[in-house]
Amino acid sequence: LRCLVGSEMCIRDRSYAHLTFDGSKIIADSDLNISSDEKIDIKANIKHAKKPVVDLNVKAEKLSFSNIFKFANALLSSLNIPSDFSKMSAQGYITSDFSLKTDLKNFESDGYFKVKNGAIAYNGLNVSIKDIGADIDFSNNNVNIKKASALINDALISAKGTINAKSVADITLNSEVIPLKSIYTVFAPADVKKAYSLESGTIRLDAKVQGKLDEIQPVLALNLDNLRIKDKINGFILSNQNTNIDIKAKSNSFTGLVDVTGSKITTLNPVSYTHLRAHETSQDL
Repeated sequence: LRCLVGSEMCIRDRSYAHLTFDGSKIIADSDLNISSDEKIDIKANIKHAKKPVVDLNVKAEKLSFSNIFKFANALLSSLNIPSDFSKMSAQGYITSDFSLKTDLKNFESDGYFKVKNGAIAYNGLNVSIKDIGADIDFSNNNVNIKKASALINDALISAKGTINAKSVADITLNSEVIPLKSIYTVFAPADVKKAYSLESGTIRLDAKVQGKLDEIQPVLALNLDNLRIKDKINGFILSNQNTNIDIKAKSNSFTGLVDVTGSKITTLNPVSYTHLRAHETSQDL
């Protein structure tokens, strides 16, 4: 066994992860034992040049979120990269056995990808992501996203749609009003959270991905409200009352509208008198 520093997590000798980057090609060949009885096998050959090709195989009989978090925490710790995985608890698991191959004109696929009973909590804080579930069918050279959803502090985010054998996609992604602090607390890197505090903000989005994969035309509508970010190091606060973004994109261009209301930068200037006081000065953008 080869154990990760400062951890009880070990990678068995039969595990391996090979990544090759060659110009416009990425080749992955990995067989990782996340725990004594859980492993994931990933094979990928991706070309992202003028004639892109994706050839991907992913197999995991059962991969629990708790063991994924333990493995990620141990790996990052061994590399001296700070993380908050040790402060999180997780439930549920992934089960997968699918293959797909496409040149963005034709599509071949088989198998399945599922997430069952998923939940993530941040210990000591009122932050949770629960009811994480996915049921994606890759059989018969089609992708059918039957279910892909989660509750982020009880706000629903979900996706559904298809990709057929002719590489035509019809996928939608929608959300209710989601508290940004929950997402930031769970997913932002530890060093970013050390420097910046996200004090408030909500986001709601609607997105569509439709058309041939080589001529895809995504549409995004995003609403951001009451954003307030504090720079702990430099002592200023960035706030925004409302931002609406509507974007339509093509293969090499996009058009859209960004409407920003009530943006402000507030600086905290310490001044010495008999004792120290903090004075706020504001600048509207």
